[in-house]
Amino acid sequence: MSLYVRSPATGLGQVPFCWRHSPKVPLVYDEDWQPEPRSLVQEAPMFAAALRGEPSLFVEDVATADPDILTGSLSRNTSATGR
Repeated sequence: MSLYVRSPATGLGQVPFCWRHSPKVPLVYDEDWQPEPRSLVQEAPMFAAALRGEPSLFVEDVATADPDILTGSLSRNTSATGR
């Protein structure tokens, strides 16, 4: 699980913390502020929902989650199961 921090005013974001259940899970960490990709809202439905101020979502299994809610390839690459 990674913590993503962003500055809406500047369009910058960073990932200052990453907790991994297993070394099989990729390390997603970058403490430097980086420009947010313009495609992030289209690529990450949960990020887009957060920007709209929608309530948080709980996803029990990223492998079976609705692709309209969760971007499977992004989430599976960073999930605690390493899938």
